[in-house]
Amino acid sequence: MTPNQLANLATAAYGKDWKMLLAEDTKISREMLWRYQHKETKISDRIRELVIKACRKRIAEKMEKLQKAIDVLDRIEAAA
Repeated sequence: MTPNQLANLATAAYGKDWKMLLAEDTKISREMLWRYQHKETKISDRIRELVIKACRKRIAEKMEKLQKAIDVLDRIEAAA
């Protein structure tokens, strides 16, 4: 995972303030995430897996909420 990929994935999953939220979910310090993002430290396989797992979970939660909103909209349209 490149630093750019890390930032893009985390931004997609968590939004622009991703470092704090990802740090909480993975127990990785914000400083370490900053070092990964700015190429000061290589991302280990273990850290890469933690980041991917946390981002996947966050995205799945967002998708579930979106699906519930779509279901509500479908019911509103059906009732109209």
